[in-house]
Amino acid sequence: WRVHAQDELATLVQALHGGGIAEVRVEAATALGSIGGDQAVQALTQALLHDESDDVRGMTAYALQAIGGNQALQSLTQALQEDKSETVRKSAATALGMIGGSHAEQVLTQSLLNDESDSVRQATANALGEYGDKEARQPLQAGPRWEFRVEAALALGERGGTELLQAWTQALRGDGSDESAAYVPPILSTTLWLCLAANLHR
Repeated sequence: WRVHAQDELATLVQALHGGGIAEVRVEAATALGSIGGDQAVQALTQALLHDESDDVRGMTAYALQAIGGNQALQSLTQALQEDKSETVRKSAATALGMIGGSHAEQVLTQSLLNDESDSVRQATANALGEYGDKEARQPLQAGPRWEFRVEAALALGERGGTELLQAWTQALRGDGSDESAAYVPPILSTTLWLCLAANLHR
Protein backbone atom coordinates (compact mmCIF):
# COMPACT_ATOMS: atom_id res chain seq x y z
CA TRP A 1 0.00 0.00 0.00
CA ARG A 2 2.80 2.42 0.90
CA VAL A 3 4.58 1.73 -2.38
CA HIS A 4 1.38 2.46 -4.28
CA ALA A 5 0.87 5.70 -2.33
CA GLN A 6 4.42 6.82 -3.01
CA ASP A 7 3.99 6.06 -6.69
CA GLU A 8 0.78 8.10 -6.79
CA LEU A 9 2.45 10.99 -5.01
CA ALA A 10 5.40 10.93 -7.39
CA THR A 11 3.04 10.89 -10.38
CA LEU A 12 1.13 13.90 -9.07
CA VAL A 13 4.31 15.85 -8.35
CA GLN A 14 5.52 15.12 -11.86
CA ALA A 15 2.19 16.24 -13.31
CA LEU A 16 2.33 19.46 -11.28
CA HIS A 17 5.86 20.31 -12.35
CA GLY A 18 5.77 18.80 -15.82
CA GLY A 19 4.83 22.02 -17.60
CA GLY A 20 1.93 20.42 -19.45
CA ILE A 21 -1.63 21.64 -19.75
CA ALA A 22 -2.57 24.05 -16.97
CA GLU A 23 -5.79 22.20 -16.21
CA VAL A 24 -3.79 19.03 -15.51
CA ARG A 25 -1.52 20.92 -13.12
CA VAL A 26 -4.57 22.36 -11.36
CA GLU A 27 -5.97 18.86 -10.85
CA ALA A 28 -2.60 17.63 -9.60
CA ALA A 29 -2.43 20.48 -7.10
CA THR A 30 -5.91 19.68 -5.82
CA ALA A 31 -5.03 16.02 -5.37
CA LEU A 32 -1.79 16.85 -3.57
CA GLY A 33 -3.73 19.08 -1.20
CA SER A 34 -5.93 16.13 -0.33
CA ILE A 35 -3.00 13.76 0.19
CA GLY A 36 -0.89 16.12 2.28
CA GLY A 37 2.55 15.43 3.70
CA ASP A 38 5.90 17.18 3.50
CA GLN A 39 6.60 16.17 -0.08
CA ALA A 40 3.26 17.52 -1.22
CA VAL A 41 3.86 20.81 0.61
CA GLN A 42 7.27 21.19 -1.03
CA ALA A 43 5.86 20.51 -4.48
CA LEU A 44 2.93 22.89 -3.97
CA THR A 45 5.19 25.61 -2.58
CA GLN A 46 7.41 25.43 -5.65
CA ALA A 47 4.37 25.66 -7.91
CA LEU A 48 2.83 28.54 -5.92
CA LEU A 49 5.97 30.61 -6.22
CA HIS A 50 7.14 29.66 -9.70
CA ASP A 51 4.39 28.25 -11.95
CA GLU A 52 3.67 30.50 -14.93
CA SER A 53 -0.11 30.01 -14.74
CA ASP A 54 -2.20 32.23 -12.46
CA ASP A 55 -4.82 29.49 -12.25
CA VAL A 56 -2.29 26.91 -11.12
CA ARG A 57 -0.74 29.23 -8.53
CA GLY A 58 -4.18 30.14 -7.24
CA MET A 59 -5.17 26.51 -6.83
CA THR A 60 -1.91 25.64 -5.08
CA ALA A 61 -2.76 28.33 -2.50
CA TYR A 62 -5.97 26.49 -1.62
CA ALA A 63 -4.17 23.15 -1.67
CA LEU A 64 -1.59 24.44 0.80
CA GLN A 65 -4.40 25.75 2.99
CA ALA A 66 -5.93 22.27 3.04
CA ILE A 67 -2.66 20.84 4.34
CA GLY A 68 -1.77 23.67 6.70
CA GLY A 69 1.41 23.92 8.76
CA ASN A 70 4.16 26.50 9.06
CA GLN A 71 5.65 25.97 5.61
CA ALA A 72 2.26 26.45 3.98
CA LEU A 73 1.72 29.60 6.03
CA GLN A 74 5.06 31.06 5.02
CA SER A 75 4.54 30.24 1.35
CA LEU A 76 1.08 31.82 1.31
CA THR A 77 2.49 34.90 3.03
CA GLN A 78 5.12 35.27 0.34
CA ALA A 79 2.53 34.85 -2.41
CA LEU A 80 0.23 37.47 -0.89
CA GLN A 81 3.08 39.95 -0.54
CA GLU A 82 4.97 39.34 -3.77
CA ASP A 83 2.87 37.70 -6.50
CA LYS A 84 2.15 40.04 -9.41
CA SER A 85 -1.26 38.50 -10.09
CA GLU A 86 -4.26 39.96 -8.27
CA THR A 87 -6.03 36.62 -8.67
CA VAL A 88 -3.24 34.75 -6.91
CA ARG A 89 -2.97 37.32 -4.12
CA LYS A 90 -6.72 37.05 -3.53
CA SER A 91 -6.45 33.27 -3.36
CA ALA A 92 -3.55 33.56 -0.92
CA ALA A 93 -5.53 35.98 1.25
CA THR A 94 -8.54 33.67 1.34
CA ALA A 95 -6.33 30.68 2.12
CA LEU A 96 -4.64 32.54 4.97
CA GLY A 97 -8.05 33.46 6.30
CA MET A 98 -9.07 29.81 6.33
CA ILE A 99 -5.87 28.81 8.15
CA GLY A 100 -6.22 31.55 10.75
CA GLY A 101 -3.93 32.43 13.63
CA SER A 102 -2.10 35.57 14.72
CA HIS A 103 0.46 35.45 11.92
CA ALA A 104 -2.27 35.28 9.28
CA GLU A 105 -4.08 38.21 10.92
CA GLN A 106 -0.94 40.34 10.84
CA VAL A 107 -0.18 39.51 7.22
CA LEU A 108 -3.74 40.19 6.12
CA THR A 109 -3.81 43.49 7.99
CA GLN A 110 -0.65 44.61 6.20
CA SER A 111 -2.15 43.57 2.88
CA LEU A 112 -5.29 45.59 3.58
CA LEU A 113 -3.17 48.63 4.36
CA ASN A 114 -0.61 48.29 1.58
CA ASP A 115 -1.90 46.35 -1.43
CA GLU A 116 -2.62 48.60 -4.43
CA SER A 117 -5.46 46.43 -5.75
CA ASP A 118 -9.03 47.16 -4.69
CA SER A 119 -10.05 43.55 -5.23
CA VAL A 120 -7.14 42.19 -3.18
CA ARG A 121 -7.88 44.58 -0.34
CA GLN A 122 -11.51 43.46 -0.41
CA ALA A 123 -10.41 39.82 -0.23
CA THR A 124 -8.15 40.57 2.74
CA ALA A 125 -10.93 42.54 4.43
CA ASN A 126 -13.27 39.59 4.01
CA ALA A 127 -10.61 37.28 5.45
CA LEU A 128 -10.05 39.61 8.40
CA GLY A 129 -13.77 39.40 9.08
CA GLU A 130 -13.19 35.81 10.18
CA TYR A 131 -10.91 36.88 13.03
CA GLY A 132 -11.03 38.56 16.40
CA ASP A 133 -11.78 42.24 16.46
CA LYS A 134 -8.44 43.48 17.84
CA GLU A 135 -6.46 42.95 14.65
CA ALA A 136 -9.29 44.02 12.37
CA ARG A 137 -9.70 47.36 14.15
CA GLN A 138 -6.25 48.57 13.15
CA PRO A 139 -6.96 49.15 9.45
CA LEU A 140 -10.40 50.49 10.28
CA GLN A 141 -9.00 53.15 12.58
CA ALA A 142 -5.70 53.91 10.88
CA GLY A 143 -6.16 53.08 7.22
CA PRO A 144 -4.18 55.53 5.07
CA ARG A 145 -7.19 56.15 2.85
CA TRP A 146 -10.89 56.24 3.63
CA GLU A 147 -11.50 53.49 1.05
CA PHE A 148 -9.51 51.09 3.24
CA ARG A 149 -11.62 51.98 6.25
CA VAL A 150 -14.82 51.23 4.29
CA GLU A 151 -13.53 47.75 3.47
CA ALA A 152 -12.44 47.12 7.05
CA ALA A 153 -15.78 48.39 8.37
CA LEU A 154 -17.62 45.92 6.17
CA ALA A 155 -15.37 43.11 7.39
CA LEU A 156 -15.98 44.03 11.01
CA GLY A 157 -19.70 44.26 10.35
CA GLU A 158 -19.73 40.59 9.43
CA ARG A 159 -18.50 39.72 12.93
CA GLY A 160 -21.23 41.58 14.75
CA GLY A 161 -21.33 42.68 18.34
CA THR A 162 -21.99 46.09 19.87
CA GLU A 163 -18.44 46.08 21.26
CA LEU A 164 -17.39 47.38 17.84
CA LEU A 165 -19.03 50.74 18.55
CA GLN A 166 -15.75 52.18 19.83
CA ALA A 167 -13.86 51.14 16.70
CA TRP A 168 -16.54 52.50 14.39
CA THR A 169 -16.73 55.78 16.31
CA GLN A 170 -12.97 56.19 16.02
CA ALA A 171 -13.15 55.51 12.29
CA LEU A 172 -15.83 58.19 11.90
CA ARG A 173 -13.56 60.69 13.59
CA GLY A 174 -10.45 59.61 11.70
CA ASP A 175 -6.97 59.53 13.20
CA GLY A 176 -5.69 62.91 12.07
CA SER A 177 -2.82 61.36 10.13
CA ASP A 178 -3.75 62.70 6.71
CA GLU A 179 -6.38 64.62 4.77
CA SER A 180 -8.66 61.58 4.52
CA ALA A 181 -8.71 61.31 8.30
CA ALA A 182 -9.74 64.94 8.63
CA TYR A 183 -12.58 64.43 6.19
CA VAL A 184 -14.74 61.32 6.37
CA PRO A 185 -16.59 60.90 3.05
CA PRO A 186 -20.33 60.20 3.19
CA ILE A 187 -19.87 56.62 1.94
CA LEU A 188 -17.68 55.74 4.93
CA SER A 189 -20.00 57.42 7.39
CA THR A 190 -22.99 55.67 5.87
CA THR A 191 -21.22 52.31 5.84
CA LEU A 192 -20.29 52.58 9.50
CA TRP A 193 -23.75 53.62 10.64
CA LEU A 194 -25.38 50.83 8.63
CA CYS A 195 -23.01 48.28 10.19
CA LEU A 196 -23.80 49.57 13.66
CA ALA A 197 -27.56 49.61 13.06
CA ALA A 198 -27.51 46.07 11.69
CA ASN A 199 -25.65 44.77 14.72
CA LEU A 200 -27.82 46.57 17.25
CA HIS A 201 -30.83 44.78 15.78
CA ARG A 202 -29.29 41.29 15.95
